[in-house]
Amino acid sequence: MSKAQDTRAHVMATAERLFARHGLSNVSVRQITAEARVNLAAINYHFGSRDGLAMAIFRRRASELARDRLDRLRKLEADGGADLRAILGALLGPPLEWCCGGEESRDAVRFLIHARGERHPEIRRLINTHLDVLLRFAASIARVRPDLPEDEIYWRLFFTLALEHDLCSESERLVNLSGGACRRDDLEAVLDRVRDFAVAGVDSPARAQRDAQPRAAQ
Repeated sequence: MSKAQDTRAHVMATAERLFARHGLSNVSVRQITAEARVNLAAINYHFGSRDGLAMAIFRRRASELARDRLDRLRKLEADGGADLRAILGALLGPPLEWCCGGEESRDAVRFLIHARGERHPEIRRLINTHLDVLLRFAASIARVRPDLPEDEIYWRLFFTLALEHDLCSESERLVNLSGGACRRDDLEAVLDRVRDFAVAGVDSPARAQRDAQPRAAQ
């Protein structure tokens, strides 16, 4: 890696850590340059601006997350093991592993949560237009639940993503609420519980089927 590449990587790592812990809107260029021990010219040269730096970090992390999810889904489909529980595991596993991983991976998740929540216009545009991976998951769910209407699949996928987001962003609240009874450091236990909950929701009968049940019983 060249010196310029080293500097770029170092600035991105430093800024991600600061953004993750304080929020994008609360971190200035001066704080980043002071923490990274670089001058303003390094930010301008590599990223153009503070917002350009945030976008570069977001693209990197969002691409990593999407690639990991898609690789897992492709492997499931290639092995013929794409049942609903496995599909949802491929969707939820990568971000939850980041949440329960080391400090760098937890910062990556915190950064993505801040980036999605602070309504940065360019990041919002990317989120709302780069949907290919999620569409692949919707198609996989449709293959195992062909009875579900298309709109119902998207609702259930969206609720599952909200579940993942809240668990990653509010896990400390869970620990406090439970008085420490609920642990977030046991990754396999966390994944099992989340998959159980998500499968129960996604695999429930379609609304039309539920509505028809009382009439059929009369």
